[in-house]
Amino acid sequence: MERILACAACAACVSLAPGAVLSDSAALRTAQAMLAANAGAAAQAALSLAASLDTGPAKFTDNAVYLAGLGRSVLADTWISVHGKGFDGSVRGHAVTLTFGRDLARRGGARYGVAMSASRSALSLDGDRAQAVSAAIGPYLTRRFGEHIDMTGWGLLSLPRYTLPGRHAMGLRWTGALAASGRYTAVRTDLLGRLRLNGRGELDRGDGLHLSRHRLSAHAEGRTTFRKGAPLRPYLGVTTDLGLATAAPLRTTSRMTLGLAYRHARTRMSFDVDSGPLERPGPQTLRLSYGWRF
Repeated sequence: MERILACAACAACVSLAPGAVLSDSAALRTAQAMLAANAGAAAQAALSLAASLDTGPAKFTDNAVYLAGLGRSVLADTWISVHGKGFDGSVRGHAVTLTFGRDLARRGGARYGVAMSASRSALSLDGDRAQAVSAAIGPYLTRRFGEHIDMTGWGLLSLPRYTLPGRHAMGLRWTGALAASGRYTAVRTDLLGRLRLNGRGELDRGDGLHLSRHRLSAHAEGRTTFRKGAPLRPYLGVTTDLGLATAAPLRTTSRMTLGLAYRHARTRMSFDVDSGPLERPGPQTLRLSYGWRF
């Protein structure tokens, strides 16, 4: 399970003011935005794993479990992913998402399929609780161009139901992403570049509530990993995120990451130090990630 110690550090979330209660309009919007972001992030993680052409039949990471069918059975083109996230800080709670998918066609380096997702989230702030359950369905695709470039795209339409202090709401939410990545090797050094465009929109109604929110974001990442072929490799990464949301100004965040990556057979681990937003210097983040393939 992934643990997040300071929810306000999450670029997809909005900070809650000290002493705020979920029954206030601003906090209500924040809780719903956080719950929607959790579901979208989980679906993106699951579909990113599924879209990987070399994922293999099973994979276990620090925040997800992925299983795929084998051979020529009826499950050969089917996969399932369980994604979990925990919050421990000013906001406490958890989120669990189960995503099921099936490849409908494979042509050359391309795969096309449909995914279905069910999620449940629960948050607590100063004794007030917010919960959400949702079901989603949508298509996904992946395409490899030559030996170096991969592209992934997906979209989901979901019907979330929120339970908030004194209020209930039903929503209609859409989420989607288009991502491309490229890998190159030069002089025992791996160069990785990623670009991802995300969109999310939601309309909620219930108990006198009528909220409409939309968010567009872009993520660009560059990473250099040294000592190709060695089991322990240092790396340096730079990322930039841009976000534009309803009734909010354009936000830009850049950060640097310095770490060590270990890979042996079917095991991978990485340990890094995240600088945090360079525009607002503050505490650094230590992160440990791991994964096994079976």
